[in-house]
Amino acid sequence: MTDALNPPLMPRRALMGAAMSVANAVLGASALGAGPAVGGSLAQPGVAPELPWAGPVRHAGGWLEWSRPTPSSVSPAAWFDPDQHDVWCDFEGPGGAHLRATAFWHNDARQGGRWLLRLFPTVPGRWQGTVQGSIGGGAPQDLGRVPAADVARVPRHHHISLDASNPRYFAFEDGTPHVPVGLNICWGMSDDTLADYRRWFTRLAAQGGNFARLWMASWSFGIEWVDTGLGNYARRMTQAELLDEVFALAESLGIKLMLCLVNHGAFSENADSEWARNPYNQRLGGPLATPDTFVTDEVAQRLFERRVRYIAARWSHSPALHSWEWWNEVTWTPIRAAELRPWIARMSRVLDRHDPYRRLRTTSWADRGDATTWQMQQLDFVQQHDYTLNDPIDHYAASARAWEADGLAHKPWVPGELGLETEYDIATPRPFEADAVHLHNGLWAPLFLGYASTAWYWWWDKMVDPQRRWSAYRGVSRFLDQLHGSGLRLSAHRPHPPQQAQLMSPQLPAGGEPASGVPPMAASPDARALAMVGARSALVWVRAHLHDASALRRAWRQETGGKHPAQPWTPRYPLLKQHRVVLDALALPDGPVRVRWLDPATGHAMAPLPTPAVCRGGTLVLAVPAFQRDLVAIVMAAHA
Repeated sequence: MTDALNPPLMPRRALMGAAMSVANAVLGASALGAGPAVGGSLAQPGVAPELPWAGPVRHAGGWLEWSRPTPSSVSPAAWFDPDQHDVWCDFEGPGGAHLRATAFWHNDARQGGRWLLRLFPTVPGRWQGTVQGSIGGGAPQDLGRVPAADVARVPRHHHISLDASNPRYFAFEDGTPHVPVGLNICWGMSDDTLADYRRWFTRLAAQGGNFARLWMASWSFGIEWVDTGLGNYARRMTQAELLDEVFALAESLGIKLMLCLVNHGAFSENADSEWARNPYNQRLGGPLATPDTFVTDEVAQRLFERRVRYIAARWSHSPALHSWEWWNEVTWTPIRAAELRPWIARMSRVLDRHDPYRRLRTTSWADRGDATTWQMQQLDFVQQHDYTLNDPIDHYAASARAWEADGLAHKPWVPGELGLETEYDIATPRPFEADAVHLHNGLWAPLFLGYASTAWYWWWDKMVDPQRRWSAYRGVSRFLDQLHGSGLRLSAHRPHPPQQAQLMSPQLPAGGEPASGVPPMAASPDARALAMVGARSALVWVRAHLHDASALRRAWRQETGGKHPAQPWTPRYPLLKQHRVVLDALALPDGPVRVRWLDPATGHAMAPLPTPAVCRGGTLVLAVPAFQRDLVAIVMAAHA
């Protein structure tokens, strides 16, 4: 999302505000609840050592859960305050494996209030745990042992970190490459949020998509708001349970989730502002007179540490968790980067204590953000948000140069949000769907410019799902499957300089055929090529200039005068034939190469061309099949 002072942004923000209003009404938001003092304690005992731990319950995602009832005589607010009740378990597994899991409190109508412990066992074998806790603010005491768990196998691909072979990319715990292919799916849009996510995730996974971005916003999965008071999440257990279900669904479908902890509107007074209903607001009994002090006020920081502790205790175990995102677009708050940095460092220490799996961490601005903040070791990868009419090839190429200039070539770059514009009205007549073309180019361009993921489109609710655009993810996911299935890695390639990756086309004289019968070749006026090159392989994407949302808009205006937007218009893509891609200064050995051309829309292989391709002296000339929109190729040295 972008600048709230820019008029085109307002329809998008009005949509979000309407969603918040409906959600608040459904949730029955009440006045700020009075919670215990941040440093206070209760005299009542918490967990009696003689009460047994039950479990483990084995979940399909490969994780385990133990539970223990809590007395109903204690105020629910006390269970969330670690200064009053702090419970954890030291788990030991085979080969010296050790994980400390923080317990969290949950309450529902079926089982009442209870402590829960969640563990993802990282190696097979017997896991045993000893529970300790500080009860009523007292010294730590032994709270017994949990029943041991025998783990026959550990599901693969349960943890994502930076690729050891190239830290600008992601990889699973076994070294398998992970390229996030997905979009923003930040909140539900109906009264049945789980049904929404079941539909969206199923359709994404069916096309090979593997990633989604979620928000813990007040109207969706947020656990602390005006109806709860500060530090007491008891009234938001329904939201927490719903997020449990969404994680379980993602686990079952192989989708990884980025979980954004704070949306900008909660601490903004002008952009999607929710400040009037934020329990941190002094007018509601909170500690803050203005939202900018959220990251500097000691009481506010201690309260948010409590929230981070609970979130990490409840969801860090999930193999679906790709990463934590501190903020969505902190740009739109009055918080300055210089004040944000120590806050990120402080909150990261909370994650260090309560996320034993060390999930990746990031944040976001409404653009590329603050370079000094991105340099922090507590942020594992950088992201940018873009709502632009520019061709994604040009836009991401310029951004890549800027990331390099900022000294951030050592971290992964991800395009965290992409949209053609910051508003999308379904009722607005369109002669053609420019957003669908923009979505397609956003999936491909970043991968050929050094980014670690596809761009994550924003309009999941207004465009991708209603228009059934999920098939856009099929081609890029199949391309990556074939690339990795060939023993290659995207991370083993680097963007080739534009001057060393030329797309050439035959230049016919004005009179028609050349006298020699062989037309001269020159840079194509109709298309362009991007390449990623490695030691024994290269990846090539060729795309027609017309196959860009802005170019198509210009063509539509030229053909129709732009007077009838409600009348459907079909672009006239010319058939581009006899093109050649010329790659210079390659490291490929001399000799023949194998070339596999694919259709980027479907991932299907094209018929092989009869012309053999040979690399000579570091130069490779590839014949390109006839195309109208775009093509992608995987090139390997013949003996690789």
